[in-house]
Amino acid sequence: SARSIPPELQEVGNLAARSGLSPATIQALLLQAAGERNIAVGWNYKDVVSQFRPSGRRRELDGAGFATLLQQRNETGLPTELAVSDALQLSCSFAVLEGGLEEWASNPDRVLLFDPTAGTNMHGHKLALFLTINKLGKTQAIAMCTLVSETEANFLWALSAFSKHFKYPPLVFATDSCPAIESAALKLSAADGPWSARLLLLLCIFHISKNIYEHLRCLYVGNEAVWRTVYSAFWRLAKKTDSSLQQEWDTHWAEFMELVRTTAAQVEGKYDKALRWLEWLGARAQRWA
Repeated sequence: SARSIPPELQEVGNLAARSGLSPATIQALLLQAAGERNIAVGWNYKDVVSQFRPSGRRRELDGAGFATLLQQRNETGLPTELAVSDALQLSCSFAVLEGGLEEWASNPDRVLLFDPTAGTNMHGHKLALFLTINKLGKTQAIAMCTLVSETEANFLWALSAFSKHFKYPPLVFATDSCPAIESAALKLSAADGPWSARLLLLLCIFHISKNIYEHLRCLYVGNEAVWRTVYSAFWRLAKKTDSSLQQEWDTHWAEFMELVRTTAAQVEGKYDKALRWLEWLGARAQRWA
């Protein structure tokens, strides 16, 4: 029973529970504390769940509680999917939003936008929306998912859940420049995948500009004027969308790369990484430029 947890460890568990940690994490902390204090382990995971039962709101993120919520959505005709860890903690979830299936089925353009955000709750889960351009030309959210981490496996799970419930594959898929998302989308559009091999995969320029900042800004600390020159040069290049400029684009990109090479501070571990990322980005120019 829960009473087999030694009193000297219960304060550890209580503090962890008040902080919103999951029973699995509390169990790991208790085991660590017991080892450090040479205390015999006379309890198991079920005892921890019973002793430090999470609040109703916390249980929504526990595998068992969240499954109940998803079942309620299923009963209203809004399909959902759930993936949980061995410790019954939520790993990924997927939910169709109201009107989403109808809008997707009736829209022949089938443009799908996939936008993961930063951690959006106390547990760091990512919220990602599936959006489309509806018949009125407005952006409409048609589904959502939560992901415990931004890995290729989790993105593949989420995109596969979308494919399962929305039936018709997207003709255009636009997302940020995360390689894991790109890799997952390419797997679905492979010869044996559910998406068309003719899928047009696009990368969002706004997100790429944020990535430019993340990779390069640290190389221009104290050199604000040159940084503004570099950042402006990227945007001028990104806006060269006229088809007549396609043959010149590689030359302009090479000039941009040279600008960075010759002006960025050669910070160890960051300079080479930034250049490798720019080479990766340039190789995908047809997806964003």
